[in-house]
Amino acid sequence: MLRRLLHITLFLIGLVCTSGWILSIDSMPFWSWTRNKLGHLDKEIDRYDTLFLGSSRMHYALMPDVFDRRMAELGAPTRSYNLALSGQRPHDVDEILQWLLARGPKQVKRVVIELCCWELDYREGDWMAVQEVEMRTARSFVPRFRTILAGRAGWQEKVSLSFHHVVHTLVNVLRIGQGARIVDDLLARARGDGYGMVYPPVAEGYYCIDETPLEHWQRVHREFVAAPTLPLEAIAGKVKNIAPDWLAGTFRSEILRAEAAALQAAGIETVFVVLPEITWGFFGRAQVASIRDLRVMELDHPQEQRPIFELDLWWDPSHLCRKGAERFSSYFAERLREFESLPPGELPKPRLVADQPPTLAAQWAEGAPTLGLQASGLPFVGKVEVQVGAQMVDGPAGDPMALRIAQPSLATMELARTGLATAAGSLDAAALPKQAPLFVQLSVSVDGKVVAVSDPVRVEPR
Repeated sequence: MLRRLLHITLFLIGLVCTSGWILSIDSMPFWSWTRNKLGHLDKEIDRYDTLFLGSSRMHYALMPDVFDRRMAELGAPTRSYNLALSGQRPHDVDEILQWLLARGPKQVKRVVIELCCWELDYREGDWMAVQEVEMRTARSFVPRFRTILAGRAGWQEKVSLSFHHVVHTLVNVLRIGQGARIVDDLLARARGDGYGMVYPPVAEGYYCIDETPLEHWQRVHREFVAAPTLPLEAIAGKVKNIAPDWLAGTFRSEILRAEAAALQAAGIETVFVVLPEITWGFFGRAQVASIRDLRVMELDHPQEQRPIFELDLWWDPSHLCRKGAERFSSYFAERLREFESLPPGELPKPRLVADQPPTLAAQWAEGAPTLGLQASGLPFVGKVEVQVGAQMVDGPAGDPMALRIAQPSLATMELARTGLATAAGSLDAAALPKQAPLFVQLSVSVDGKVVAVSDPVRVEPR
Protein backbone atom coordinates (compact mmCIF):
# COMPACT_ATOMS: atom_id res chain seq x y z
CA MET A 1 0.00 0.00 0.00
CA LEU A 2 2.76 2.43 0.96
CA ARG A 3 4.68 1.54 -2.18
CA ARG A 4 1.61 2.26 -4.29
CA LEU A 5 1.12 5.64 -2.61
CA LEU A 6 4.81 6.41 -3.17
CA HIS A 7 4.51 5.56 -6.87
CA ILE A 8 1.40 7.72 -7.23
CA THR A 9 3.12 10.59 -5.43
CA LEU A 10 6.23 10.33 -7.61
CA PHE A 11 4.06 10.18 -10.72
CA LEU A 12 2.17 13.34 -9.71
CA ILE A 13 5.42 15.14 -8.89
CA GLY A 14 6.85 14.15 -12.25
CA LEU A 15 3.65 15.22 -13.98
CA VAL A 16 3.70 18.64 -12.32
CA CYS A 17 7.40 19.15 -13.04
CA THR A 18 7.01 18.10 -16.68
CA SER A 19 4.01 20.38 -17.05
CA GLY A 20 5.94 23.29 -15.55
CA TRP A 21 8.84 22.68 -17.94
CA ILE A 22 6.49 22.54 -20.94
CA LEU A 23 4.78 25.77 -19.86
CA SER A 24 8.17 27.47 -19.51
CA ILE A 25 9.09 26.76 -23.14
CA ASP A 26 5.59 27.29 -24.60
CA SER A 27 5.66 31.08 -24.65
CA MET A 28 2.62 31.40 -26.95
CA PRO A 29 -0.10 29.88 -24.75
CA PHE A 30 -2.92 30.45 -27.24
CA TRP A 31 -3.20 27.59 -29.69
CA SER A 32 -6.54 27.89 -31.50
CA TRP A 33 -7.42 30.72 -33.87
CA THR A 34 -6.69 33.17 -31.03
CA ARG A 35 -3.02 32.85 -32.01
CA ASN A 36 -3.73 34.47 -35.40
CA LYS A 37 -4.07 37.87 -33.79
CA LEU A 38 -1.69 37.37 -30.88
CA GLY A 39 0.97 35.84 -33.12
CA HIS A 40 0.74 38.96 -35.28
CA LEU A 41 0.94 41.25 -32.25
CA ASP A 42 3.87 39.31 -30.84
CA LYS A 43 5.97 40.68 -33.70
CA GLU A 44 4.14 43.92 -34.53
CA ILE A 45 2.93 45.22 -31.18
CA ASP A 46 5.17 48.30 -31.24
CA ARG A 47 3.33 49.54 -34.33
CA TYR A 48 0.16 50.22 -32.32
CA ASP A 49 -0.87 52.72 -29.65
CA THR A 50 -4.54 51.66 -29.29
CA LEU A 51 -5.93 48.14 -28.86
CA PHE A 52 -9.56 46.98 -28.82
CA LEU A 53 -10.50 43.86 -26.82
CA GLY A 54 -13.81 42.08 -26.56
CA SER A 55 -16.21 39.63 -28.15
CA SER A 56 -17.61 39.23 -31.65
CA ARG A 57 -19.53 42.48 -31.20
CA MET A 58 -16.23 44.35 -31.09
CA HIS A 59 -14.59 42.01 -33.62
CA TYR A 60 -17.18 42.88 -36.28
CA ALA A 61 -17.85 46.51 -35.23
CA LEU A 62 -14.52 48.33 -35.05
CA MET A 63 -12.63 49.07 -38.27
CA PRO A 64 -9.18 50.38 -37.25
CA ASP A 65 -8.56 52.21 -40.52
CA VAL A 66 -11.83 54.16 -40.22
CA PHE A 67 -11.24 54.85 -36.52
CA ASP A 68 -7.68 56.03 -37.14
CA ARG A 69 -8.73 58.26 -40.02
CA ARG A 70 -11.44 59.95 -37.94
CA MET A 71 -9.13 60.34 -34.93
CA ALA A 72 -6.58 62.07 -37.18
CA GLU A 73 -9.31 64.41 -38.44
CA LEU A 74 -10.15 65.20 -34.81
CA GLY A 75 -6.53 66.11 -34.07
CA ALA A 76 -5.51 62.95 -32.19
CA PRO A 77 -3.79 60.55 -34.63
CA THR A 78 -3.78 56.88 -33.62
CA ARG A 79 -2.57 53.54 -34.91
CA SER A 80 -5.05 50.92 -33.70
CA TYR A 81 -5.53 47.16 -33.81
CA ASN A 82 -8.73 45.16 -33.26
CA LEU A 83 -7.72 42.40 -30.85
CA ALA A 84 -11.30 41.28 -30.18
CA LEU A 85 -12.31 37.69 -30.95
CA SER A 86 -15.64 36.00 -31.50
CA GLY A 87 -16.67 33.95 -28.51
CA GLN A 88 -14.55 35.85 -26.00
CA ARG A 89 -15.94 36.48 -22.52
CA PRO A 90 -14.51 38.80 -19.86
CA HIS A 91 -12.38 36.06 -18.26
CA ASP A 92 -10.86 35.34 -21.69
CA VAL A 93 -10.16 39.02 -22.25
CA ASP A 94 -8.42 39.08 -18.88
CA GLU A 95 -6.13 36.23 -20.00
CA ILE A 96 -5.18 38.17 -23.14
CA LEU A 97 -4.53 41.28 -21.04
CA GLN A 98 -2.14 39.32 -18.83
CA TRP A 99 -0.26 38.14 -21.92
CA LEU A 100 -0.20 41.70 -23.25
CA LEU A 101 1.18 43.17 -20.04
CA ALA A 102 3.82 40.44 -19.84
CA ARG A 103 5.03 41.56 -23.27
CA GLY A 104 5.76 45.03 -21.86
CA PRO A 105 4.41 46.99 -24.86
CA LYS A 106 6.27 50.27 -25.30
CA GLN A 107 3.93 52.09 -27.70
CA VAL A 108 0.48 51.04 -26.48
CA LYS A 109 -1.14 53.98 -24.72
CA ARG A 110 -4.82 53.04 -24.75
CA VAL A 111 -6.75 49.78 -24.35
CA VAL A 112 -10.50 49.72 -25.01
CA ILE A 113 -12.26 46.79 -23.31
CA GLU A 114 -15.81 45.71 -24.10
CA LEU A 115 -18.06 45.16 -21.09
CA CYS A 116 -20.32 42.16 -21.64
CA CYS A 117 -21.93 39.17 -19.97
CA TRP A 118 -19.78 37.20 -17.50
CA GLU A 119 -22.05 34.14 -17.51
CA LEU A 120 -20.21 30.98 -18.57
CA ASP A 121 -21.59 28.34 -20.93
CA TYR A 122 -20.45 26.09 -23.76
CA ARG A 123 -19.53 27.75 -27.00
CA GLU A 124 -21.88 26.71 -29.81
CA GLY A 125 -22.92 23.65 -27.77
CA ASP A 126 -19.44 22.10 -27.89
CA TRP A 127 -17.98 21.99 -24.40
CA MET A 128 -14.57 20.92 -25.70
CA ALA A 129 -14.28 23.68 -28.34
CA VAL A 130 -10.60 24.61 -28.60
CA GLN A 131 -11.09 28.26 -27.75
CA GLU A 132 -13.05 27.25 -24.66
CA VAL A 133 -10.14 25.07 -23.51
CA GLU A 134 -7.16 27.28 -24.35
CA MET A 135 -8.35 30.16 -22.16
CA ARG A 136 -8.43 28.05 -18.99
CA THR A 137 -5.30 28.64 -16.94
CA ALA A 138 -4.19 27.94 -13.39
CA ARG A 139 -4.39 31.67 -12.67
CA SER A 140 -8.02 31.94 -13.79
CA PHE A 141 -9.16 28.66 -12.22
CA VAL A 142 -10.58 30.14 -8.99
CA PRO A 143 -12.04 33.35 -10.51
CA ARG A 144 -13.93 31.30 -13.11
CA PHE A 145 -15.20 28.95 -10.41
CA ARG A 146 -16.52 31.93 -8.46
CA THR A 147 -18.30 33.18 -11.57
CA ILE A 148 -19.93 29.78 -12.11
CA LEU A 149 -21.16 29.67 -8.52
CA ALA A 150 -22.48 33.24 -8.67
CA GLY A 151 -24.21 32.75 -12.03
CA ARG A 152 -27.91 32.42 -12.83
CA ALA A 153 -27.73 28.71 -13.77
CA GLY A 154 -29.49 26.08 -11.67
CA TRP A 155 -27.46 23.82 -9.42
CA GLN A 156 -27.43 20.91 -11.91
CA GLU A 157 -26.00 23.11 -14.64
CA LYS A 158 -23.50 24.58 -12.18
CA VAL A 159 -22.27 21.07 -11.39
CA SER A 160 -21.89 20.37 -15.12
CA LEU A 161 -20.10 23.67 -15.74
CA SER A 162 -17.79 23.04 -12.78
CA PHE A 163 -16.84 19.58 -14.03
CA HIS A 164 -16.10 20.90 -17.51
CA HIS A 165 -14.14 23.80 -16.04
CA VAL A 166 -11.89 21.38 -14.13
CA VAL A 167 -11.36 19.24 -17.24
CA HIS A 168 -10.67 22.27 -19.43
CA THR A 169 -8.12 23.63 -17.00
CA LEU A 170 -6.30 20.31 -16.59
CA VAL A 171 -6.18 19.72 -20.36
CA ASN A 172 -4.78 23.18 -20.99
CA VAL A 173 -2.39 23.48 -18.05
CA LEU A 174 -0.94 20.01 -18.73
CA ARG A 175 -0.90 20.74 -22.48
CA ILE A 176 -2.59 17.43 -23.20
CA GLY A 177 -2.62 16.76 -26.93
CA GLN A 178 -0.43 19.80 -27.69
CA GLY A 179 2.95 18.09 -28.09
CA ALA A 180 3.09 18.26 -31.89
CA ARG A 181 2.00 21.90 -31.89
CA ILE A 182 4.62 22.85 -29.27
CA VAL A 183 7.41 21.09 -31.21
CA ASP A 184 6.32 22.85 -34.41
CA ASP A 185 6.41 26.18 -32.57
CA LEU A 186 9.90 25.52 -31.23
CA LEU A 187 11.19 24.58 -34.69
CA ALA A 188 9.56 27.63 -36.28
CA ARG A 189 11.09 29.95 -33.68
CA ALA A 190 14.49 28.31 -34.17
CA ARG A 191 14.24 29.06 -37.90
CA GLY A 192 13.08 32.60 -37.17
CA ASP A 193 9.71 31.99 -38.82
CA GLY A 194 7.53 33.09 -35.90
CA TYR A 195 4.36 31.34 -34.83
CA GLY A 196 2.26 29.47 -37.34
CA MET A 197 -1.25 30.80 -37.95
CA VAL A 198 -4.42 29.22 -39.30
CA TYR A 199 -4.87 32.29 -41.48
CA PRO A 200 -3.16 35.68 -41.39
CA PRO A 201 -4.95 38.57 -39.65
CA VAL A 202 -6.20 41.15 -42.13
CA ALA A 203 -7.54 44.71 -41.93
CA GLU A 204 -5.68 45.30 -38.64
CA GLY A 205 -7.79 42.65 -36.92
CA TYR A 206 -11.23 43.67 -38.21
CA TYR A 207 -13.37 41.04 -39.88
CA CYS A 208 -16.45 41.85 -41.98
CA ILE A 209 -19.38 39.66 -41.00
CA ASP A 210 -21.01 40.29 -44.41
CA GLU A 211 -18.34 38.07 -45.95
CA THR A 212 -18.82 35.09 -43.65
CA PRO A 213 -19.36 31.76 -45.42
CA LEU A 214 -20.88 30.18 -42.30
CA GLU A 215 -24.46 29.08 -42.88
CA HIS A 216 -25.66 29.74 -39.34
CA TRP A 217 -24.58 33.41 -39.63
CA GLN A 218 -26.35 33.67 -42.99
CA ARG A 219 -29.50 32.11 -41.53
CA VAL A 220 -29.53 34.54 -38.59
CA HIS A 221 -29.19 37.45 -41.01
CA ARG A 222 -32.06 36.24 -43.19
CA GLU A 223 -34.30 35.89 -40.14
CA PHE A 224 -33.34 39.37 -38.92
CA VAL A 225 -34.15 41.02 -42.26
CA ALA A 226 -37.39 39.06 -42.69
CA ALA A 227 -38.95 40.28 -39.43
CA PRO A 228 -38.11 44.00 -38.93
CA THR A 229 -40.87 44.53 -36.37
CA LEU A 230 -39.06 42.31 -33.86
CA PRO A 231 -35.89 44.44 -33.59
CA LEU A 232 -38.00 47.61 -33.55
CA GLU A 233 -39.98 46.23 -30.62
CA ALA A 234 -36.72 45.34 -28.86
CA ILE A 235 -35.35 48.85 -29.40
CA ALA A 236 -38.58 50.35 -28.08
CA GLY A 237 -38.25 48.21 -24.96
CA LYS A 238 -34.66 49.34 -24.39
CA VAL A 239 -35.69 52.98 -24.81
CA LYS A 240 -38.14 52.49 -21.94
CA ASN A 241 -35.74 50.51 -19.73
CA ILE A 242 -32.13 49.78 -20.65
CA ALA A 243 -31.59 47.42 -17.70
CA PRO A 244 -34.80 45.66 -16.55
CA ASP A 245 -34.75 43.63 -13.34
CA TRP A 246 -34.68 40.30 -15.18
CA LEU A 247 -31.36 41.31 -16.78
CA ALA A 248 -29.54 41.07 -13.43
CA GLY A 249 -26.50 38.82 -13.49
CA THR A 250 -22.92 38.28 -12.41
CA PHE A 251 -20.61 41.28 -12.67
CA ARG A 252 -16.98 40.94 -11.52
CA SER A 253 -16.12 44.56 -10.83
CA GLU A 254 -13.03 43.57 -8.79
CA ILE A 255 -11.45 41.96 -11.88
CA LEU A 256 -12.18 45.02 -14.01
CA ARG A 257 -10.67 47.29 -11.37
CA ALA A 258 -7.58 45.10 -11.20
CA GLU A 259 -7.24 45.30 -15.00
CA ALA A 260 -7.50 49.08 -14.96
CA ALA A 261 -4.92 49.31 -12.15
CA ALA A 262 -2.47 46.98 -13.94
CA LEU A 263 -2.79 48.90 -17.20
CA GLN A 264 -2.41 52.23 -15.43
CA ALA A 265 0.75 50.96 -13.76
CA ALA A 266 2.08 50.18 -17.25
CA GLY A 267 1.24 53.71 -18.40
CA ILE A 268 -1.77 52.57 -20.44
CA GLU A 269 -5.15 54.28 -20.36
CA THR A 270 -8.14 51.95 -19.91
CA VAL A 271 -11.51 52.66 -21.50
CA PHE A 272 -14.38 50.28 -20.80
CA VAL A 273 -17.29 50.36 -23.25
CA VAL A 274 -20.78 48.88 -23.39
CA LEU A 275 -21.30 48.36 -27.11
CA PRO A 276 -24.65 48.95 -28.85
CA GLU A 277 -26.91 45.94 -29.19
CA ILE A 278 -30.52 45.77 -30.34
CA THR A 279 -31.61 43.02 -27.95
CA TRP A 280 -30.81 42.47 -24.29
CA GLY A 281 -27.83 40.14 -23.93
CA PHE A 282 -25.75 41.70 -21.17
CA PHE A 283 -26.77 40.04 -17.90
CA GLY A 284 -25.30 42.30 -15.24
CA ARG A 285 -25.85 45.48 -17.27
CA ALA A 286 -27.27 47.34 -14.26
CA GLN A 287 -24.05 46.77 -12.30
CA VAL A 288 -22.02 48.84 -14.79
CA ALA A 289 -22.90 51.84 -12.62
CA SER A 290 -20.67 50.39 -9.89
CA ILE A 291 -17.50 51.14 -11.91
CA ARG A 292 -18.42 54.52 -13.35
CA ASP A 293 -15.61 56.07 -11.33
CA LEU A 294 -13.38 54.34 -13.91
CA ARG A 295 -13.52 55.35 -17.59
CA VAL A 296 -16.77 53.77 -18.84
CA MET A 297 -18.54 54.60 -22.11
CA GLU A 298 -22.15 53.40 -22.33
CA LEU A 299 -23.15 53.32 -26.00
CA ASP A 300 -26.03 50.84 -25.87
CA HIS A 301 -28.98 53.13 -25.18
CA PRO A 302 -30.97 53.57 -28.42
CA GLN A 303 -32.39 56.91 -27.35
CA GLU A 304 -29.02 58.42 -26.52
CA GLN A 305 -27.02 56.82 -29.35
CA ARG A 306 -29.60 57.28 -32.10
CA PRO A 307 -27.17 57.30 -35.09
CA ILE A 308 -26.16 53.66 -34.49
CA PHE A 309 -29.64 52.15 -34.30
CA GLU A 310 -30.75 52.24 -37.95
CA LEU A 311 -31.73 48.69 -38.88
CA ASP A 312 -29.73 48.71 -42.12
CA LEU A 313 -26.56 49.01 -40.03
CA TRP A 314 -27.10 45.61 -38.45
CA TRP A 315 -26.39 42.06 -39.59
CA ASP A 316 -28.42 40.60 -36.72
CA PRO A 317 -29.60 41.89 -33.32
CA SER A 318 -26.05 41.80 -31.89
CA HIS A 319 -23.60 42.46 -34.75
CA LEU A 320 -23.04 45.37 -37.11
CA CYS A 321 -22.63 44.78 -40.84
CA ARG A 322 -19.92 46.54 -42.88
CA LYS A 323 -22.01 49.70 -43.29
CA GLY A 324 -22.69 49.72 -39.56
CA ALA A 325 -19.04 49.09 -38.70
CA GLU A 326 -17.95 52.01 -40.87
CA ARG A 327 -20.40 54.34 -39.17
CA PHE A 328 -19.69 53.02 -35.68
CA SER A 329 -15.90 53.25 -36.04
CA SER A 330 -16.11 56.91 -36.99
CA TYR A 331 -18.81 57.56 -34.41
CA PHE A 332 -16.78 55.86 -31.68
CA ALA A 333 -13.78 58.08 -32.43
CA GLU A 334 -15.98 61.16 -32.04
CA ARG A 335 -17.49 59.89 -28.80
CA LEU A 336 -14.07 58.87 -27.45
CA ARG A 337 -12.59 62.32 -28.04
CA GLU A 338 -15.57 63.88 -26.29
CA PHE A 339 -15.45 61.33 -23.48
CA GLU A 340 -11.73 61.67 -22.72
CA SER A 341 -12.14 65.39 -22.12
CA LEU A 342 -14.61 64.70 -19.28
CA PRO A 343 -13.74 63.93 -15.63
CA PRO A 344 -14.14 60.27 -14.54
CA GLY A 345 -17.75 59.36 -13.82
CA GLU A 346 -19.25 61.93 -16.20
CA LEU A 347 -20.94 60.70 -19.35
CA PRO A 348 -20.98 62.37 -22.78
CA LYS A 349 -24.13 64.13 -23.92
CA PRO A 350 -26.65 62.04 -25.84
CA ARG A 351 -26.58 61.91 -29.64
CA LEU A 352 -30.27 61.94 -30.53
CA VAL A 353 -29.99 62.54 -34.26
CA ALA A 354 -29.30 60.03 -37.00
CA ASP A 355 -27.04 60.91 -39.92
CA GLN A 356 -30.01 60.77 -42.31
CA PRO A 357 -32.81 63.36 -41.89
CA PRO A 358 -36.37 62.21 -41.19
CA THR A 359 -38.67 61.67 -44.15
CA LEU A 360 -42.02 63.48 -44.49
CA ALA A 361 -44.82 62.57 -46.90
CA ALA A 362 -47.87 64.82 -47.45
CA GLN A 363 -50.93 64.04 -49.57
CA TRP A 364 -54.41 65.45 -49.97
CA ALA A 365 -57.24 63.16 -48.91
CA GLU A 366 -59.76 62.35 -51.61
CA GLY A 367 -63.08 64.15 -51.24
CA ALA A 368 -62.08 66.10 -48.12
CA PRO A 369 -60.07 69.25 -47.40
CA THR A 370 -57.57 67.26 -45.35
CA LEU A 371 -53.81 67.05 -45.72
CA GLY A 372 -52.49 63.66 -44.57
CA LEU A 373 -48.98 63.66 -43.08
CA GLN A 374 -46.69 60.65 -42.54
CA ALA A 375 -43.20 60.82 -40.98
CA SER A 376 -40.52 58.12 -40.70
CA GLY A 377 -36.86 57.89 -39.70
CA LEU A 378 -37.48 60.05 -36.63
CA PRO A 379 -35.28 60.35 -33.56
CA PHE A 380 -36.64 58.01 -30.89
CA VAL A 381 -37.59 60.92 -28.62
CA GLY A 382 -38.76 64.46 -29.20
CA LYS A 383 -41.78 66.55 -30.15
CA VAL A 384 -42.71 66.16 -33.82
CA GLU A 385 -44.17 69.24 -35.51
CA VAL A 386 -45.05 70.19 -39.08
CA GLN A 387 -45.21 73.70 -40.52
CA VAL A 388 -47.10 74.59 -43.70
CA GLY A 389 -46.27 77.66 -45.75
CA ALA A 390 -46.95 79.28 -49.10
CA GLN A 391 -43.28 79.80 -49.82
CA MET A 392 -39.94 78.12 -49.18
CA VAL A 393 -36.84 80.13 -48.29
CA ASP A 394 -33.13 79.33 -48.11
CA GLY A 395 -31.91 78.45 -44.64
CA PRO A 396 -28.86 80.08 -43.01
CA ALA A 397 -25.60 78.68 -44.36
CA GLY A 398 -24.11 75.99 -42.14
CA ASP A 399 -27.29 75.43 -40.12
CA PRO A 400 -28.72 71.99 -41.02
CA MET A 401 -31.49 72.41 -38.41
CA ALA A 402 -32.97 75.55 -39.98
CA LEU A 403 -36.58 75.50 -41.15
CA ARG A 404 -37.13 76.64 -44.71
CA ILE A 405 -40.82 77.53 -44.48
CA ALA A 406 -41.47 81.27 -44.91
CA GLN A 407 -42.63 82.88 -41.68
CA PRO A 408 -45.22 83.40 -40.44
CA SER A 409 -46.36 79.95 -41.48
CA LEU A 410 -49.92 79.25 -42.62
CA ALA A 411 -50.37 76.40 -40.14
CA THR A 412 -48.49 74.41 -37.52
CA MET A 413 -49.48 71.08 -36.02
CA GLU A 414 -47.96 68.34 -33.85
CA LEU A 415 -47.88 64.81 -35.22
CA ALA A 416 -48.70 61.86 -32.99
CA ARG A 417 -46.09 59.12 -32.60
CA THR A 418 -47.23 55.90 -34.22
CA GLY A 419 -44.11 53.84 -33.56
CA LEU A 420 -40.49 54.05 -32.50
CA ALA A 421 -39.45 56.23 -35.46
CA THR A 422 -42.76 57.11 -37.13
CA ALA A 423 -45.53 59.67 -36.65
CA ALA A 424 -48.70 60.69 -38.45
CA GLY A 425 -51.46 63.26 -38.46
CA SER A 426 -53.97 65.06 -40.64
CA LEU A 427 -54.45 68.79 -41.04
CA ASP A 428 -57.83 70.37 -41.75
CA ALA A 429 -56.73 72.52 -44.64
CA ALA A 430 -60.01 74.32 -45.38
CA ALA A 431 -58.34 77.68 -44.70
CA LEU A 432 -55.27 76.97 -46.82
CA PRO A 433 -54.92 78.21 -50.41
CA LYS A 434 -56.48 75.82 -52.91
CA GLN A 435 -55.00 77.08 -56.15
CA ALA A 436 -51.34 77.35 -55.20
CA PRO A 437 -48.70 74.83 -54.14
CA LEU A 438 -47.91 74.50 -50.46
CA PHE A 439 -44.61 73.66 -48.77
CA VAL A 440 -44.45 71.42 -45.71
CA GLN A 441 -41.49 70.72 -43.39
CA LEU A 442 -41.10 68.64 -40.26
CA SER A 443 -38.99 69.35 -37.17
CA VAL A 444 -38.24 67.35 -34.04
CA SER A 445 -37.35 69.16 -30.84
CA VAL A 446 -36.12 68.04 -27.41
CA ASP A 447 -36.59 70.52 -24.55
CA GLY A 448 -37.28 73.24 -27.10
CA LYS A 449 -34.13 72.58 -29.14
CA VAL A 450 -34.51 71.34 -32.72
CA VAL A 451 -32.56 68.09 -33.17
CA ALA A 452 -33.79 66.99 -36.61
CA VAL A 453 -35.59 68.43 -39.64
CA SER A 454 -36.89 66.91 -42.85
CA ASP A 455 -36.40 68.25 -46.32
CA PRO A 456 -39.29 70.54 -47.37
CA VAL A 457 -42.07 68.78 -49.31
CA ARG A 458 -44.00 70.49 -52.12
CA VAL A 459 -47.74 69.78 -52.16
CA GLU A 460 -49.47 70.47 -55.45
CA PRO A 461 -52.81 72.35 -55.56
CA ARG A 462 -55.99 70.38 -54.92
